[in-house]
Amino acid sequence: MMYRSDKTTYVPVMEVWKGDANDIFICRDAGSGRKNYYTLLVIHDHGIVKRLLCVMERSTHGYECCVEIFQQGDVYCAVFPHVKERYLKSFYMPAQITSETCGEICENLILACMLSKLPYPLLYLTLEQEQLHLRRDQSVEPGYTIDLDELDEEIGERECARQCAGVIRKLLESGKGRESMAYRFFMKKWDYEDFGALYRDMRLVKRTMKKTGKFTGLWLLITGRREELFKLLRVLCIGVMLFTVVILLSRAVWGEIPFLRIMVNHFKVIGTESLTG
Repeated sequence: MMYRSDKTTYVPVMEVWKGDANDIFICRDAGSGRKNYYTLLVIHDHGIVKRLLCVMERSTHGYECCVEIFQQGDVYCAVFPHVKERYLKSFYMPAQITSETCGEICENLILACMLSKLPYPLLYLTLEQEQLHLRRDQSVEPGYTIDLDELDEEIGERECARQCAGVIRKLLESGKGRESMAYRFFMKKWDYEDFGALYRDMRLVKRTMKKTGKFTGLWLLITGRREELFKLLRVLCIGVMLFTVVILLSRAVWGEIPFLRIMVNHFKVIGTESLTG
């Protein structure tokens, strides 16, 4: 069966998925002499169609992520670029790469998400369904062969950042990155508000994945958390100031520091022997 829009006729060359919400085909452009391929989502659930159109309307980039959306009979067709398959889950081989390369791949994944024009609800499905492709230069490219059955138009950047962090944890767990101190810290943090926060943590992890000593790794961890460190130092300074005020008031009222007198008097008598007599 061919799918025709006002601009192009799409001829399926491979069926990728048949689901309750949509089918997925790899298609070629019948009107072009070149072998131009596309990812075609044929949506036969009208509720999903409404949600998808709502997502596209709300998106910052609008319909820029796709080639076109058109209706044919009772179904809607969403056409996306074709991404050459090289699945991250299949081509990521932790035993054969260095920890630095592992960190580079994870960082590139976050950058791919940040630069993607996919609306967040679609990006979330891409991450959740692991439609991610690893290139030979260690860059990562999101794919479009996604099942729209769980499409939620309320998904935002926060949910996508957390889902991306989950993918990264799987990559780090299986590789040498788990040896770093910052990685152990990173594994404990789940609540990300946006990709910016996730990227900063990943940069820290990547730096500590290099061959550094324990003290270097600790220093990188501290310098990567300046805000938290300053808060701790502020609390300690306040504590020292209060302690100093108590000492000065004791000196002014009693002429001496009571708790020091108690400590000194304990050493004047040992058992039945007096050290001052």
